[in-house]
Amino acid sequence: MATVANYFALGGAFFFLSLELQTVLGYTALEAGAATFPSTLIMLLLSPQSGKLGQRFGPRVPMTVGPLVAAVGFILLARLRPHSTYLVDVLPGLLVFGVGLTIFVAPLTAAVLAPVPDREAGLASALSNAFARLAQLGSSALLPLLAGLGASTAVGRGAFALGFSRAMVICAGAAVVGALIAFATVRRSRDEPIVRQASPSLACQPTSRRPAEALRDPATAAG
Repeated sequence: MATVANYFALGGAFFFLSLELQTVLGYTALEAGAATFPSTLIMLLLSPQSGKLGQRFGPRVPMTVGPLVAAVGFILLARLRPHSTYLVDVLPGLLVFGVGLTIFVAPLTAAVLAPVPDREAGLASALSNAFARLAQLGSSALLPLLAGLGASTAVGRGAFALGFSRAMVICAGAAVVGALIAFATVRRSRDEPIVRQASPSLACQPTSRRPAEALRDPATAAG
């Protein structure tokens, strides 16, 4: 559920931000795509450090803190208006959002894969990705309606800007829900070792310290 909530917020934010930059601020499609690159760059540069923090403190802390930081970024982006500038209004929200995204993505993947046996890791990863993609697609379909931008609504620059602000607030709320779910359900920490399924070869090992003598002396073996 944390995956669904967080990726609902993530998918909706990218979807609406691209439209806001083009519809309200007058960016071209290429400029709108390039404008969001700083958040991607932050994730590329800092994901290894985020993974190390997740290994050190466990996934619960970054999966709680990361969405909350991302929610702050969404609130900053909600301030965009028709005359907003990139450096003052767009970039700060993108940077904060990118930091939050970086904090929770790698630990979330680790939390999904950690409890399952190695042979089922591929299935667990596929299920996690499927839920993430469904959440992103669902946000693209549902969020416009929640923000008051239905297909039957005539949308001008001012109306879309207001709808965008509502959408960002909803995304922030979804990220907070994801953080609360992670805090409530992810219990494993670095002091709680992950219990893997025991290997059959190890489970069949004899417990006697002198197996050869026990086999030679049936009485000893029976005792």
